[in-house]
Amino acid sequence: MLNYLKLEYQKFGNNAVVNMLLAMYMLFLPTLIFIGKQVQPIPPVLLSNDVFFEFPTVWEWMGFAGNWLVFFCLGFVAVHIITSEVSNKTMRQAVINGQTRTEFFIGKVIFIVTLSFLATVYFALATFVIGWFNTDSPTIGLALEGWPAILRYFLMCLGYLSFGLMIGIVIRRSGIAVLTFWSYILFLEPAIRWLGHKKIFNNETMNYWPMNAVEDLQPFPFYKFASFIPSEVKFDFLLDYKVAVILTCFYTVLFIGLAYWSLLKKDM
Repeated sequence: MLNYLKLEYQKFGNNAVVNMLLAMYMLFLPTLIFIGKQVQPIPPVLLSNDVFFEFPTVWEWMGFAGNWLVFFCLGFVAVHIITSEVSNKTMRQAVINGQTRTEFFIGKVIFIVTLSFLATVYFALATFVIGWFNTDSPTIGLALEGWPAILRYFLMCLGYLSFGLMIGIVIRRSGIAVLTFWSYILFLEPAIRWLGHKKIFNNETMNYWPMNAVEDLQPFPFYKFASFIPSEVKFDFLLDYKVAVILTCFYTVLFIGLAYWSLLKKDM
C-alpha cells in the first residue's frame, strides 16, 4: 500500500493543479463558516447565528460547507489524476514498463481512499477547534455529540471521489470529464429527479439517486425545517442518515466497479 502511495505522490506531489485544489480546500473549509457572522437571525429556525459555530450544530454547518468543497475541489482532483495521465501518456507508459492495469487501478483507489481520510481528519480537527473556541463552557462530551458526522463526511468524500474517478476513466479527456462531473451533479441529476422522477412517481424514491444520496450525508441543515421545504413535496425531503450511508456505500462500490471494468475494456 505504501508503495502505491509513494508512486502516486511522485506523480502528483508537485502537480500545480492538484496542489492548488488541495490548498483551496484547506483554506476555505475553516473560513467559509465565518460567513455565518453576517447572517441575520431567522426566527424560529435561526434564533442566533451562534449555531454556525458552537457545539453540536457546528458539525452540521461545517459538514455542509465541506460538502461543496469536496465536490468542487477534491472531486476535480479525482478526475484530474486520471485525465492527466492519459494526456501525458504516463498511463500507457506505466503498462509498457510492466505495471498491470489492475495495479494501476489499485493505486488510484488507494489514493482516493487516503485523500478522503486526510480530508476527513482535517474536517474533524477544524470543526473541533472552531466549536471549542465558540462554545460557552465547552466539554469533550458536548463536542463529541456530533461525532457521527465524521464517518458520514468520510463516506461523502469517498462517494464524490469514486464518482470522479469513474468519470475520468470513462471519458479520459480532461475538459469534457470535468465538465461532465460538475454538470451531472449540479444540473443533470437534479433535472432528472425533479422534472422526470418526481412527476412520474412523486415519492421519496426521487431521493435515491447517487449524488443526492452522497449530498444527504451532509445536507443543508435548514432543510430539516418544514418552512424550507418546497410546498409541493409531500414526503421526506432528506434521506435518513442510515439510508444515505447504505446508498452511498452501494454507489461507491458501483462507481469503482464500473471504473475498473472500463479500464480493462479500453485501450491504454
